[in-house]
Amino acid sequence: MFVLLLSSVGDESRGALNVISREYPRQGLQWKGGPRHVQAGYHYRHIPVAKYRLPHNSCHMPFAYFDRLSPARKRIYLRSDSIERVDLPQSPSAERLVNDMESALASENRGEAERFAQALLNDLCVRLKVPRVRVRVLSVRPSGNWGELHGLYEPFDDGTPPLITVWMRTVAKKQVVAFKTFLRTVLHELCHHLDYELYKLPETFHTQGFYKRESSLYYQLRGEPQKSVSA
Repeated sequence: MFVLLLSSVGDESRGALNVISREYPRQGLQWKGGPRHVQAGYHYRHIPVAKYRLPHNSCHMPFAYFDRLSPARKRIYLRSDSIERVDLPQSPSAERLVNDMESALASENRGEAERFAQALLNDLCVRLKVPRVRVRVLSVRPSGNWGELHGLYEPFDDGTPPLITVWMRTVAKKQVVAFKTFLRTVLHELCHHLDYELYKLPETFHTQGFYKRESSLYYQLRGEPQKSVSA
């Protein structure tokens, strides 16, 4: 059986996240030859497409792959693009969980980084009232001539909770990544989960709204004012 996965490839120097989409065997990640579709921009699972109306007053310019989408997928894209923030209910444990994860990463303790990442995601899923998601932290990022893989979101159709995988070391020097990059990658993959479970979208696209939702989570967890995102 095959499942279509979404993964994030990034440029460490600028914190940018691009998207790839590829089919992998259910048994695990088979990384052979790099991504097939570097510009796919979406993750798909078989859910009936909702009939979203096109927004009348959108100031966003869609990403380039938008023009290649079907009319139904364009409606999903525009629905995603219209949601710019995830409002987190207050949690007394959020700051501690983030700090614990940062300390674990700084000490290069992969197991502890994974444990605290799972604790943080558990907390976020409870606060947002969505089903839980699992996380695993691995060491050196997979890489190829397409770049370095930062994170991966794997949904399953057999009742198993989805799995987020993030990597904690760069390819070139095997150094631990900056905590900001690590946390944003975890939140990036969580946003794909929220597209399905919170917003009930049939597909999860990389849109400007998607990146703003990721940023909104990051700044709320860090207790910082959110910076504007340029178009």
